[in-house]
Amino acid sequence: MTKKASFIIAIVAAVLLCLVPRNADACSCVVPGTPEQLLAESALVFEGRILSVTDTADGGMPQASNFFTTDNQFEVIRAWKGTRAGARVTVKTANRLSSCAEPWKAGDSILVYAREWQGQLITGYCHGAKPSEHAAADFEALGPPLGTDPGCSMAESANARVPQRQVLLGLAALLGFGVMRRARRAV
Repeated sequence: MTKKASFIIAIVAAVLLCLVPRNADACSCVVPGTPEQLLAESALVFEGRILSVTDTADGGMPQASNFFTTDNQFEVIRAWKGTRAGARVTVKTANRLSSCAEPWKAGDSILVYAREWQGQLITGYCHGAKPSEHAAADFEALGPPLGTDPGCSMAESANARVPQRQVLLGLAALLGFGVMRRARRAV
């Protein structure tokens, strides 16, 4: 077989591999981001226990204007932004008829990253919300909740932290700069 034929076969194989369908999710969204990013983008961040779940939909399939029609009333257990422990907060999630509906029920503990949309607080998987038992990494990244460190609010400490990736990129850039300078001197 010639090099040209081998090259064409390799290209065709690569294209066919790209066309293989992935598993489809009924509800899909962009990966929400890091806990630090979610904290910065959210109006409220808290861990709460659901007191009640009420579907306020009018019955039909959700449209853009009535997509967030399930009211979840929370009692805030601990807060990182926008509320305080002990407060009661109502946050809307996707309509129970949609594929993006959260399977939450009264008594569940949820880490909530709530955003404001059309004058209401909304959340869901696509906004980073998750059951507390699956949120250990988020809790660690968020640090102590409000009221546990009298000298610093969570918003201040989140802005003061430098993500590890940025530190590593900065060190790599400095190292690369030093290597380039040394190479120029050698020439």
